[in-house]
Amino acid sequence: WKVGFVVNFNFTTRSPTYLFFGEGIVIYQGEITVRKKIIQISGGFILFFAILLSFALSSAIIWGDLEASLFTSGINPDSRLKNLNCPVLITSSEVGTVYTVIKNPTNKDSERYLMAFVSEGYASLVREIRTKVPIPASGKQKVEWKIYPEDAAFERVVLFRVYMNAKYPYPSMGGNCGVIRIDFPWLTGNQIFAALVGITLVSMASGTALWEYGIRPANNKTRNRTNAVYFLLGTLIVAGILGYVGMWVFGIMALAVAVILLGVIVFRRTD
Repeated sequence: WKVGFVVNFNFTTRSPTYLFFGEGIVIYQGEITVRKKIIQISGGFILFFAILLSFALSSAIIWGDLEASLFTSGINPDSRLKNLNCPVLITSSEVGTVYTVIKNPTNKDSERYLMAFVSEGYASLVREIRTKVPIPASGKQKVEWKIYPEDAAFERVVLFRVYMNAKYPYPSMGGNCGVIRIDFPWLTGNQIFAALVGITLVSMASGTALWEYGIRPANNKTRNRTNAVYFLLGTLIVAGILGYVGMWVFGIMALAVAVILLGVIVFRRTD
């Protein structure tokens, strides 16, 4: 039996030790320290990957709608069509669908007229689609438009705008969106987008768990930097959500905050 026998050696900067507290019972502090360091570094890389992916997704969502806001911008509706639904991505082998749902809150049958505009390979080439939509009393009607990868302006983004005429007492309404074209024919755009969102969220969760385990116990400087990274991830999530619901102006603001915060995290000198 060996009790209290300690062997010090310079394996890491923390000078880990062998501690022997009886036959066959060995605690190797150096191995524990290195293992935690590896876990911390792994978590850091995963969080960095999550930051890059979430920044790319948020930027793609916002970029599409930003491009679409300049498409046929001479049409000025009285209010925004809030329930316009567009895919974020479209692949080179699928037909995408843009749709909206028009409601008739009155107790009489009604009709609304819509004009949709779709780019045809260039922003200056426009396909115009006119639709007359009958809506039953106290009912609603779904209206769909098909978009194609060949519609993408300069093979980058399909530009779409819709205008609905005014009908007393309701104002004219309009909306627009941009759908990013990607050359990946084996999946649909919605499947790719869902997969990317899932990978991003899993990376955030797993990276956070590994990083938190690796830094324990964390000093104040490490904790402050960690909280800043979490705030950065949250800001990128907010930017993506704002872009997805069509509030791309606020999404750009959130992205700007994220870029500034990233610069502070990377370049700030700490004592």
